[in-house]
Amino acid sequence: MKTLINVFIYLLILSVTSCTTTQVKKSEPPLWIKTGKDIRYPNGSYITAAGGGVSQDLSDKSAMLKIGEQIQVGIKGRVTAVQSEVKKGGRIESSHDITLLTETSVDIEGLEGLSIVSRYFDEKEKLYYSFAALDREKASMGLEREVRESHESARKYFEIAEGEREKGEIAAAMHNYIKAIDELKRIRPRENILHAIAGKGIKNELSLIDVEKKLTEVLSEVKVSVEIRVKNMGMDYE
Repeated sequence: MKTLINVFIYLLILSVTSCTTTQVKKSEPPLWIKTGKDIRYPNGSYITAAGGGVSQDLSDKSAMLKIGEQIQVGIKGRVTAVQSEVKKGGRIESSHDITLLTETSVDIEGLEGLSIVSRYFDEKEKLYYSFAALDREKASMGLEREVRESHESARKYFEIAEGEREKGEIAAAMHNYIKAIDELKRIRPRENILHAIAGKGIKNELSLIDVEKKLTEVLSEVKVSVEIRVKNMGMDYE
């Protein structure tokens, strides 16, 4: 009886194994290779892209690059809107605005929520494929934090410059005005990415054009002061 039970169990295991084996199919290439999309990552919440290459590293970089290209399309759309506003007589924040908006490349390094979420190797073609996804919410939160910190740094430089200007410390004031300008220019590409991903930006009470005007005023004051001194010395000033 015991032998009969063991034989029955053996046949049952063999039957299950046989059924399982017949159900296993050769892995098919995922649809995201051709579409760059996956229902698990909806457009409203993610930016996705697929890339390929002869190595895993190259396919990963290709997918990431395509994410950047999609973001750049969004930035170009904003450029068009700004240019349209200027043509209609709208106020542009600074003479550098268009230049800063039309960056030739998008640096996605350090973006939160960006990762390779799936990979596939095609045995026949001997090619690697990668699927990248950028979580819009996570990326937006990280960029907002980065932009706010930069705005705060620029504001501090500006306030220090204002105080130095009142004290007559012109050289020091100019130095900090320039630092504020540099900080506002440095963060602009990241603001562009934020606009492209989230469709919104962060209002900054301190605009680039305001700081540029202050620096121009100080430079004019220095020029007038030099002209007066030169004239008092009985010299011509051109």
